[in-house]
Amino acid sequence: MSISKQTHIVITVYGIRTFGQWQRRLERLLSPSDARVSFYHFEYGYFSMIAFFFPFTRWIMVRRFRRELRSIVARTQPTRLDLVGHSFGTHLIAWALRGLDANEHIHVHTLILAGSVLRSDFYWADLVPSRVSRVINDAGAKDVVLLASQFLVLFTGMAGRTGFVGMNGPDFSNRYSMFGHSGYFQDPQGRPNDAYMEKHCVPLILYEDKVETFDKRDTPTPWRGFVIWITNNFEPIKLVVVTTPFVAGLIWVTALYVETNATKERMAAVIDLGEAMKQRNNLPEEAKPLLATLQQALAIPLAKKTVLWVDDNPTNNLLEKRALEMFGLCFVQAKSTNDALRLLNANPGKFSVVISDFHRPQDSKSGYGLLDEMKKRNSQIPFIFYAFSFTEDQVLEAKARGAQAEVRGAIDLWAETFAAIHPDSTSVGRLELITQQVLGCAQGGTNDLRSAHRIATSDSTAGTSNMLQGSQLRRAWADFECNVKEMTIVPFGHVDKIRIAPPSAEAFEALASVMLHHGYEIRSSETDSYFCRTISGGSHRSVHSYGIALDVNWNTNPRKTTPDRRMVRFSSKPTQDGRAEDVRSGHADTDFTPTLIADVLKIATKKGQRTFRWGGDYSAIKKASHFEVALSPQELEIGIDPATVVKNASVLLPSWQ
Repeated sequence: MSISKQTHIVITVYGIRTFGQWQRRLERLLSPSDARVSFYHFEYGYFSMIAFFFPFTRWIMVRRFRRELRSIVARTQPTRLDLVGHSFGTHLIAWALRGLDANEHIHVHTLILAGSVLRSDFYWADLVPSRVSRVINDAGAKDVVLLASQFLVLFTGMAGRTGFVGMNGPDFSNRYSMFGHSGYFQDPQGRPNDAYMEKHCVPLILYEDKVETFDKRDTPTPWRGFVIWITNNFEPIKLVVVTTPFVAGLIWVTALYVETNATKERMAAVIDLGEAMKQRNNLPEEAKPLLATLQQALAIPLAKKTVLWVDDNPTNNLLEKRALEMFGLCFVQAKSTNDALRLLNANPGKFSVVISDFHRPQDSKSGYGLLDEMKKRNSQIPFIFYAFSFTEDQVLEAKARGAQAEVRGAIDLWAETFAAIHPDSTSVGRLELITQQVLGCAQGGTNDLRSAHRIATSDSTAGTSNMLQGSQLRRAWADFECNVKEMTIVPFGHVDKIRIAPPSAEAFEALASVMLHHGYEIRSSETDSYFCRTISGGSHRSVHSYGIALDVNWNTNPRKTTPDRRMVRFSSKPTQDGRAEDVRSGHADTDFTPTLIADVLKIATKKGQRTFRWGGDYSAIKKASHFEVALSPQELEIGIDPATVVKNASVLLPSWQ
């Protein structure tokens, strides 16, 4: 019997990873039969499997569909409302209906579900017949897609494969076919096919007749029945598998918090014991400063504080920095008064303390210069002199000029630094604390000698964008490839001569000048330039084949693989022999100093283009002995800027006199 000619609304909802082309085809099948049927197709774009995995994103789409459903019913006041959903669309429809208020007058006449991702135990008795007159669940016994929903996605299932459990009758039916997820509107080859919709869906929407049920599945064996039972009841296992990483993470974080809190409590207990000994006059006099320092350390806030440390030799203070970093301090290094002032101007409010040495031979403003400049600018940042030796008069003068203190030794430095960071300063929230722990001192801090090298070389990075790489460099110097006749021999230092491409001669003279300025001894037996060969382990020519590369003292600057892509490790020894011993013992990668390398990387043309690339800066393989010209012959024609080359009058090469 045909339905009456009154307002009849049909709403369709498609699944994920599709745009629901079947919806328009179903509309065309129904439209000629009854002009009074109005169609609405709920569209939400391409809903990915990743979004389907998370309950929250599914909840957002359910909430959106429920609002749309209310709006359509309120506008049209239909006498009959039918819903058709496929795959994820069945999830949207079912949970949207369940979320309606009991007093809302929205009633569905016929609900057709196909390939449903709902769990088989979804409880329809709450909705049928109060909210829905009849539910027809079309299931495909070969639906492989729904296995992913059942085994991987929380709070979903495969009712579109195994059917819903519960009472079947005139108002609720499971129908089973032997096809896959999209067999309701496609043939086995994946081509559009409307036969199933026309025979089994259209009559349910146009007529009130009894639902024709069918089950085309084979009779299950006992084993298959057991597998089906396990599959349908997989939710607890799925819940355990999905939540285990989160639970483990929560346990780890909790244990970390307990351990940290216990450590703090133990430290506090030691301090309390020391205070008790002090009150009873049992604490040695020399231990009292240490006790005061520990009390101050325990009182400082957890928020990261940044210290500006001014020293022309940053490696002198590595131990002090590492110890202070344990208390949440980060460091920014400056090597001169002018560098420090630039950092202070560029980062107002960033620095909590300034620590400075006193004598810097190359800095005309060392001594009280930085302190005086800060006081002229009304800076309130605490200032601490950290010097090897001083007199009482110098301490008094420093304080008179505005310094907080002038100290020697780590304990005194700690005490004054902690005193400068007040316990009542702004505390840090838990989220920020976690962020700080993850990032550490990444934003401007210097943690060790490798970081000091990065800072020392930062001024030399200008002009690096034009430096040539690999194949570009080989093309630029192609005329010199393995062409020994085109090479020229030039002196390098006092005891060596090297064979290079003539356009690079001035650059290598500048390199030699820098090494001699730093008193670096070049051993001719371990230093070489032009050599026609391929790259080790590769097929391309080495840059040595073009006369633009030089390896210096390769025994104490060896080739090393660094799969962790760490920074190069420098030695802190003051002599070249001492640094070489650190290399041989495996404690360092090079006997060059950070300042020597920084000065090499400052060498630039008169157009400001940086000239050299250093093998110690490579990531996976360190070649600390290796220096190569990274510009083309044409770019070198303008010449090297003498102002970028550090020189020593007693060792200058002819080109630099």
